[in-house]
Amino acid sequence: MLAIILLCTFMLGVKEPDPLAGLPTLDDFAWQMADDPKSAYRWSSKAFEALTPGTPISRKIRVASYFAQAADAVEEVDLLETHLQSIEGLRERANELNLTRDRTAIGKSLISYYEENGDLARSEALFKQTIDEARRSQDYEILSQMFALHGKELEGRGQKTLALQYVRDAHSMAANESLNISPLNRHIVRIWTALTLQRLGSSGFDQIIDDSMKYLMDRRPRHILAAFAYNVARELRHKDAIKALMYFDVTLREARSIDDKIGVSAALAEQAEIAWELGQYLEAERKASEAVTAIGSTNKFWLGRALLVKAQALWKLRKLSEALAVNDRALLLVSEQMTTLRSDIYKTQASIQEEAGLYKEAIQSQKEYQKIQAKIARDKEQENFAKARVELGLQMEEQKNLLLQKENELQAARLKTSRYLLIAAIALGILLLGAVASTVWALSNARKIQKAREKIQIILDVIEEGILTINWDLRPEPEYSRYLTRLYPGLFQREEDAIDWLFPLAMLGQERQSIIRETLRACLGEESLAWELNCGQLPSEIVLPGEIPRSIHILWQPLFNSEERIKGFLLSLRDISDQKRLQDEVLLQKEKSKALEQRVQELLLTRFQDARRLIDTLTAKLESPDELWLEAAYKRDLHTRKGEARTLGLKGLSEAIHSLESALSEGRVEAISQAISVLREETGAYQSLMRDMFMSRSTTEQSATSLMDVVGPLLPALRKQLKEGGIPVQSIDVSDGVDEWSTDVLDAVRQSLLHALSNSADHGYILPSRRGQRLYPAVLRVEADTDPSGKIQVRVRDFGAGLNMEKLKSMAEEKGFKPGPEETVADVVFLDGATTAETASATSGRGVGLSAVRQLCRGLNGDAHLLANDQGEGSLLVLSFIGASEHLKNSA
Repeated sequence: MLAIILLCTFMLGVKEPDPLAGLPTLDDFAWQMADDPKSAYRWSSKAFEALTPGTPISRKIRVASYFAQAADAVEEVDLLETHLQSIEGLRERANELNLTRDRTAIGKSLISYYEENGDLARSEALFKQTIDEARRSQDYEILSQMFALHGKELEGRGQKTLALQYVRDAHSMAANESLNISPLNRHIVRIWTALTLQRLGSSGFDQIIDDSMKYLMDRRPRHILAAFAYNVARELRHKDAIKALMYFDVTLREARSIDDKIGVSAALAEQAEIAWELGQYLEAERKASEAVTAIGSTNKFWLGRALLVKAQALWKLRKLSEALAVNDRALLLVSEQMTTLRSDIYKTQASIQEEAGLYKEAIQSQKEYQKIQAKIARDKEQENFAKARVELGLQMEEQKNLLLQKENELQAARLKTSRYLLIAAIALGILLLGAVASTVWALSNARKIQKAREKIQIILDVIEEGILTINWDLRPEPEYSRYLTRLYPGLFQREEDAIDWLFPLAMLGQERQSIIRETLRACLGEESLAWELNCGQLPSEIVLPGEIPRSIHILWQPLFNSEERIKGFLLSLRDISDQKRLQDEVLLQKEKSKALEQRVQELLLTRFQDARRLIDTLTAKLESPDELWLEAAYKRDLHTRKGEARTLGLKGLSEAIHSLESALSEGRVEAISQAISVLREETGAYQSLMRDMFMSRSTTEQSATSLMDVVGPLLPALRKQLKEGGIPVQSIDVSDGVDEWSTDVLDAVRQSLLHALSNSADHGYILPSRRGQRLYPAVLRVEADTDPSGKIQVRVRDFGAGLNMEKLKSMAEEKGFKPGPEETVADVVFLDGATTAETASATSGRGVGLSAVRQLCRGLNGDAHLLANDQGEGSLLVLSFIGASEHLKNSA
């Protein structure tokens, strides 16, 4: 008995072994992931593959959770894909054992896996499910992470409003000390969300970032510290370069400690770029060389960036041969898919080649650069348009809902019309019955017929339709609907010819009225064929004048006698003014939606900063009194703005300015006021759209710094102008010999070339071609250089028809122009109103374009002259500007 008691006591004292024994806790594993995810992946993958059928289910779930998180962090999806079904099954079992933290952790990792594999529907469904589970279990650790990551993804898709909502919620959770979030995750989320909020336009997060980065640097979770130091440094690059370099140093130290070659190479390349931007070319070359060595062949993108910075540094150090060799290596390495990087390499190569005197090679590199830029612009157009559609979603959806509402109202009106037509048909049947009743009347008593007539009249009195019959004499029959007197109040006369009172009010005129009367008379007594041949002469819709004009729809129907010959006509008249109004509203709504989308597309395709500057300039100009627009200076400026709008692809704006120019040339005050009003409306629409929807683009565009930056955006419009004029383009070449451009001179050059290039295309090629002159394909050249005194000279050459000296001399005599010093008779074209074009067009013929060019040049102490091309056929436009900071390039 004692033995049994002792045995029972021993058995009761034995505890079940802990199935999670030997595994790191959730917090310990999170720290391991933050410190070295590769090590965490190696351990968790071995632990997962070591699981057996006899392993406790709770242990399987915990190991699966660790493995899924680590595989997601290091992007090792092959093994995860192999065991995907098993991991999904373990996630479902986690609920049974109350392992909600493991379930949500697995869910978070699988969301990334599904998204990477293109299964967006499954990813979205799992995201919502995991969020709900985390909320129910109050797992703010996972919830804050998922909100922060999802907000970043939405930002990338262009859904900024929704992104802000998720990121702010995540930031609030991390800031709330009462929520159960580990200190490490709290600081990670705070940095991540603060950086995202800053990119989305919020401010005031610098101290939060600094405090959380200090926490990470004190505790040194190496992987997370390297990653966040890198991200913070990138955000600081253009605000505080010294602080950014410090954080890149932190990235280097931590990335090296965990053998993260990508992190090392990225930090070195970024430091090299900052050194180059600061003018520290020796340091830039040293850092770039170090980055090239560190990367090896592990990552072509970062290796290409490092080689590019090295080439740029060597160029500035005047080691041109070595710079070209390094740049060539970068070009061979970087694939065509890396368009932006490849574009930068070609741009640098062109600059180095030009400085080395390799002008032909430099032109070819510039062409490659332009070709890639065009592709980038096309790709960006699609991306930006998609983003803009999302940003404009609410506005567009509201307009579409309004349009749908109008269309529903219109459909209801049409259904109502169908009911009216049905009632009219019934009424016709009743009237026909009345005709039958008239026949019966001859055989029966008059009292029954009178009752039938009364019944017919009751129906006609309640019908919302003007119904009457016209007899052989074209007079109305006694039976008609009361509604007819509402359409023609006080004017309905049964004794008169129905055509006299039906149609004069509709302002059809005497001739049209006679045609109606003759058509009806031609059908009377005839068979149905006569009706079918002539009924097209009868109006189906008229407008009744009045304080509020009304649209009336007319339905004509012949009435036949017993011999199937026409004896009269039934008319159904209905007021369709409301329906017409709805149709107009639907059409107007469609036009508004179309105009909005057109403006959005135009702004996405154009250089945003230039478009904004143009709109702002026009807005300010439109505040001037109307009479000032008649002054020559205003006309010149207006012509310049039209050229800018056309070049920027702002079609509506360009057309509105052209209309104002036409009104000004005619001199009619009323037309001028109306054109200015239209231009104000068009300018306001563009300005509102830019302010509300696209301000974020302005911070990402770079200002022009070279002649190519100015000419490049003008080339698409120039090629289009020549193509539409039937002129093939052989070449448009640009040669920039100016080492450094000042902003004011470059802006004046941009505005001058708007007119100059368009003028060369029109007068050199398009207009002579229309006069029958045979020409070679268009060749245009834009050249710029600086003389020892610092004066910049820009030359625009065409090899077209050349100058018509006889016409220019005649024009000079007519205008009393006598060439001054350094002028020729051809300079008469710079006078206001001087033009050799016979008619005005959207691009030339008003005599203000070249006048505006000379004013721009003289505004910067320069001048403009027109000469014969000294290199062959065609003309040469010479523009000069004074710029203090320009120096002659070394042509050696």
